[in-house]
Amino acid sequence: MTLVHNTNNTPTDQMTKLVIQQQNTNKSLIAQIDFLHQLDLAVYNISAVQECYLDHCHNSQATHNWYMMYSKAHYTDLEHLLTHTSKQEDSN
Repeated sequence: MTLVHNTNNTPTDQMTKLVIQQQNTNKSLIAQIDFLHQLDLAVYNISAVQECYLDHCHNSQATHNWYMMYSKAHYTDLEHLLTHTSKQEDSN
């Protein structure tokens, strides 16, 4: 899925592409880390993991190239959805 988003909400010829990759990892840490390692940071800005791995503290894990973002209800409803944003976007 590719979404195009105009960052300042005005008509412009210069648009930023927002590219999202989603994967269900069935609560497997190995599948989740493998999924993140295989994503090309030059292509994808955001990854979404359904049924993510959660440790005994209800936290997940990511590779060094991604920031983790939990939903607001993560610790109360123990949702198994995790969103990552590429650290490469910080340099722009």
